[in-house]
Order: sequence, then C-alpha cells, then structure tokens
Amino acid sequence: SNMACLQLGAVTNPPKSWQYHSSISQSIPRLKSTSQPTSYFLCSNDGPVDSTTYASVLDSCTSPIFGKSIHAHVIKSGFHKNEFVETKLLQMYGRCDCLDDAHLLFDKMPMRNLYSWLAIISVHVDYDLFEEAFSLFLGLLNEGVNLDFFLFPVVLKICSGLQEIGLGRQIHGFVIKAMFVSNIYVCNALIDMYGKCGNLSDAKKVFCTMSKTD
Repeated sequence: SNMACLQLGAVTNPPKSWQYHSSISQSIPRLKSTSQPTSYFLCSNDGPVDSTTYASVLDSCTSPIFGKSIHAHVIKSGFHKNEFVETKLLQMYGRCDCLDDAHLLFDKMPMRNLYSWLAIISVHVDYDLFEEAFSLFLGLLNEGVNLDFFLFPVVLKICSGLQEIGLGRQIHGFVIKAMFVSNIYVCNALIDMYGKCGNLSDAKKVFCTMSKTD
C-alpha cells in the first residue's frame, strides 16, 4: 500500500544513483525483517538504479516472493542482460530454495562467465547435489571458460561430497597444471578434500608443500 511505502521510506525526489544506492545499503542493517530491505527498495523505485544497488538488495533477500519481484524489476529496468546482476539473481534463487528458478535463469543467460557458472555450481553443492554440480563443472570446461583459483575449492567440495578420491587427484593435477597449487585457499581445499576422503597421507603432503600456512 501507499502507507506501507511511506513507512518504509519512499523517496519523492529521485536522487543520484550513488545516493540512492547509499540509502538502500544503509537501510539494510537497520531493518530486522528479511523482507523489509527488499520492500524498501520496491517502494522507493523512483530513484535511479544501477547494478550495485541491485546487488545490495539481492544479497539481503531471503524471500522468494520478494526475490521474484526484484527479478521483475531487473527485467523492467533492462538489467536482465547484465552478467553481474544475473549472477546475483542466481545466488538469490539458490538462497531462497528456488533451484528450478535458478536453473531456468541460468539456461536463458545469453552470456555465461566464470562467476555465473560458479554461482549455479555452488547452489548445487549447497544442496548436496554433487553429481549435478560435477556435470555443470564439465559443462563449464566444455564451454572453454577461463578458469581462476576461486573455482577449485568448490570443485574439491564436490569430490569430497562424492567421496571420489580418484576424481580429487585428477582435480589436484588440474590445479598443478593451472599453476594454482601455491594458492593458500586451494591448498586448504585440497587438504580438506583428502582428509574427508580418508587419505591423511596426501593431506599431510599438501600441507608440507605449502609455501605458507594459515
């Protein structure tokens, strides 16, 4: 209702984009209900919106109803082709237990970069859908996406979840070939994977070869 919008702080004079984003961001810690920051945004939509504003609101959203309202707002404003915003939408749908919506969005994305692939893979890992997550990882490889170190801790979680030590060793070899083996986050993920797969010997070897430890 209009009264609800006023109570949530609707703006009457559209501010500059950075001012609008700042007002949204500052409101989020103060609003206790998980739906309120999104309500504030929806009721204050006269302000200019950018990808950073959408990211702040989507990161705070845990309600599928409000999440879909934000998605509609994204489409209306033309940001549905923005890869950063689409990735935030994927993460939001995963957080809101809307796996089908996440898949539908991902399948319709015209351009899928490493971050969007990582988002959809992570959603499946969070739900312990390790086989599906690994299939998505293979799809990422088939598309020839440039890889970075932050992908491999998630992939190694898949190996742990599947209890596939052989697969974990293959990923370890992949890490060495990609020259990410000195990265502390990747090393910690390797140690965790070997430990959870019951191979303490290899976990110790990785630990001993780390250039620095936590």
